[in-house]
Amino acid sequence: MAENEDILTLPKSSPKPRWIIISVVGVVLLVALTIVLSRVLPVAPPVETEAHKDKGSEYFESGEYEKAIAEYDRVLAIDPQDANAYYNRGVAHHILGQYEKAVVDFDQVLKINPQDARAHYNRGVAYHILGQYEKAVAEYDRVLEIDPQYTKTYFSRGKVYFDMGDHEKATADFDRALEYDQNLELEPQYGEAYFKQGMAQLGSKQYSEAISDLNRALEIGPQDAKIYYNRGRVYYDMGDYEKAIADFDRALAIDPDHVAAYNYRGNAYYITGDYEKAIADIEQAFEYDQSVAIDPCMPGFSTSREKFTWSRSNIPKQ
Repeated sequence: MAENEDILTLPKSSPKPRWIIISVVGVVLLVALTIVLSRVLPVAPPVETEAHKDKGSEYFESGEYEKAIAEYDRVLAIDPQDANAYYNRGVAHHILGQYEKAVVDFDQVLKINPQDARAHYNRGVAYHILGQYEKAVAEYDRVLEIDPQYTKTYFSRGKVYFDMGDHEKATADFDRALEYDQNLELEPQYGEAYFKQGMAQLGSKQYSEAISDLNRALEIGPQDAKIYYNRGRVYYDMGDYEKAIADFDRALAIDPDHVAAYNYRGNAYYITGDYEKAIADIEQAFEYDQSVAIDPCMPGFSTSREKFTWSRSNIPKQ
């Protein structure tokens, strides 16, 4: 027996037809291409989801926010990872005053996309309204980290600082907002920026700067009683009572029920010696609001929880 006679050998395979080899290679390539494309190209959402999105947008645009929310609910029941549906539903909740629900929706957006500056911004707005000032500031900080060109954030953050009583930071942010958007400074929101900045300056007793900012605010909103009233307050604190009275006059011409303007004007009249007008204004103010404050330095005037009184005998003679 030959030495290798017990070694089993595999039979030689017969050559495969070429068309079989080509077919196998083609299938492999097709599978590979399908895998690559599935990772690169987004998967088309179900037609039903798109229909609910479109309907939600229609309801949103027509101001039917409850119906819009219902449509976005249906979208998210089908696709819980749809960040835009969460965002749009959050905005709808916000418009309806449902700020806690809005925050929850913006939370979901940011779980899916932590870099969504819009969601951070709107969550900051909701936190501000809810009185959670530190959280609001943190959100606005994050917006500016993600997108330094989201410049309206400075204005919004400035309003939070203003409400926190930090007038220095508020003024700095209002300055930045107006610096970045000089071409839009005649928009109403920038009138508010000048107004808020003026109030911050008043709080810091920087009267000249306050007057300058309130003047700019009046250029944008010339029929705004609160701006005239607060500029009058600045003049009052500066001791320029004639200008203060003129501004209180303008505020009352626009808003005849402005109690504080009557009160301040009455005080200014008293200081300038026009006692009859002082009496009339203080009485008018008290008629609107029995808790109105009377300057304790004004003899003859007094208030209690029940009534306002004045004694003509204690009023200096003119």
